[in-house]
Amino acid sequence: MKNSRIIIIIMIMLMMMVTTGMVFASNSIDQGSKFVLFKDFKVEEDVMLVGNIVGIFSDVEIDGTVSGDVVSIFGSVKTKGRIDGSLIAMLGRVDLDDNAIINKDKVQILSSSSTSSNVFVRGNRINVMSFESQLSGITILLIVIMIVFIIKNIIDFILSLILLLAIPEKINKITDAATQRIGRRFGIGILVVLLFYVSSIVFGLLGFFIIGIPFLFMLVILRWLINIGGKTAIKLAIGRRLCKKEGCSHITQLILGSLIYLLIEITIIGAVILYLGKLVGIGAIIDTKIGTVDNIDINNKKPPETFAKYTVVNEENRLTEESSNIQSNKTNTDDTIDNDKRY
Repeated sequence: MKNSRIIIIIMIMLMMMVTTGMVFASNSIDQGSKFVLFKDFKVEEDVMLVGNIVGIFSDVEIDGTVSGDVVSIFGSVKTKGRIDGSLIAMLGRVDLDDNAIINKDKVQILSSSSTSSNVFVRGNRINVMSFESQLSGITILLIVIMIVFIIKNIIDFILSLILLLAIPEKINKITDAATQRIGRRFGIGILVVLLFYVSSIVFGLLGFFIIGIPFLFMLVILRWLINIGGKTAIKLAIGRRLCKKEGCSHITQLILGSLIYLLIEITIIGAVILYLGKLVGIGAIIDTKIGTVDNIDINNKKPPETFAKYTVVNEENRLTEESSNIQSNKTNTDDTIDNDKRY
């Protein structure tokens, strides 16, 4: 009887040792938060991670347990385990299996997801422009960039149209100047941009003393207006290349120029070329004093159109004077003949 009790006690102790060993083996602990960039990270099924996980351009897979928060930006999160904190995904993708548990909030911002109906979320489910889809985070990012790009160009077109309708003569003079003496206008544009940068730094420093804040605000608005004017001049110049100036209206030229501008700006090289062209447009704005003076010719004497008008007038005066001289000579000749006849 005594021997049997000893055997039972030994068996119980062995079972406790085996069970305890299995528990420790199935719950290995990983201490510390994880930050991953451009690489994948996985929490295995038998692992408990004590800390947070932050992934940027990375795919995070959780089969075990995370005691903190999981944050994914431009990546994906796939889990069938447990997250004791919150799950936050931005511009990425979230896949939640049936056994997934989130003890706090699930936040998705501009992300796609595939979520099982049996997922347990103890906190709030917050979705900001998120949807059920198979798109990846990079694809969503490209779509967002394209949408922002198109909206930006639509706003630029509307502002250019307002300028064209409000001050058509000035915009026309600026466009004429932007297509002539390009080197001069480009140099002026560079100086203007550099001046804006220097002024921004100066007024930014003065902003610490409050006095520079109004000037900085006015400088930002002025720079924005000049940029829109420079873009408008370049778009109109492109539109004139596509159709003759007399063949279509200024609005048609602006529409055609804006479409070509949009297609060119999509590429990196095209964007650089258009930026250089915008500098020429900015230089034309300054050189024509915001379209208040005509385009100056190479010798900086008179505008081409005005010079042509003076040439025509002078030619007419010369012809009139010659005609008067001929008539006077004829009269004098007739008088001489009459006098000879009398004698």
